[in-house]
Amino acid sequence: MTKELSRILDTLYETLHDSLGYFYIKDLNGRFLYLNKCLLEDAGCNASELIGKTDKEACWGEYADLYRAHDINVMAEKKSIHVRGPIDTASKETKLIGTHTKPFYQNGEMIGVCGASIVLPESAINGKTPYSDSIIFFDFTRKKVIHVTHGQKKTLFYLLQGYPAKNVASMIHLSQRTIEQHIGAIRDNNEYSSIKELLITVRPI
Repeated sequence: MTKELSRILDTLYETLHDSLGYFYIKDLNGRFLYLNKCLLEDAGCNASELIGKTDKEACWGEYADLYRAHDINVMAEKKSIHVRGPIDTASKETKLIGTHTKPFYQNGEMIGVCGASIVLPESAINGKTPYSDSIIFFDFTRKKVIHVTHGQKKTLFYLLQGYPAKNVASMIHLSQRTIEQHIGAIRDNNEYSSIKELLITVRPI
C-alpha cells in the first residue's frame, strides 16, 4: 500500500468515525466488529462494551430480529440493500433510520456486513415503500418481524397498500381462494386475532 493510499484511507476512517450518521461492521453471526462515534453515543456506551456483542445486547435489542433478517438478506443475495427501520437510543428515544447495508469482504471472502445509516423524519414511516423480494414486514407496535413465505409477500404487500383481497388476486395473478389462504396463514402464523389487526400496525420496510 502506498503512503498516499494509506493517508486517504486514514482520512476516510476518521470521516466515518466522526460522521453524524451511523456506521458499523458486523461479522457473519451479527457480532459488532466496529461502530462509529455517533452510534456509540446514541447507544450510551463505549466500543469495548459492544464490540463482539450482537444487536440483542444493545439498547435497541427489541429490534434485533429485524436487523438480523436484513443482514441475512444482504449476505444471502450478496448485494447492497437499502432499508428503513426503527432504532432505540439510550435516552429512550425511537428514531426511524434509512440504512444502506452491503456485504463486507476481507481478502476476497465475505466476513459479514457493513452499513451506513441516517436518521429520517417521522413522516417517512408512512411513505411508500416499493415492492422487492427482499422486503421485510415489521409490526411497530409489537416490535417484531412478521413471518411470511416468499409466496405470501406480494399478498401482504398489496393488502397493506389498501387493495381489497379480490383486487390483489387479479394484480398478482392468483385465485381469490389462494389469496384467502395466504391471509389466514399470515394471521395465524403471526398470532393475530384478525388480518385487520395486523394491517393497522404492520408496515413494509
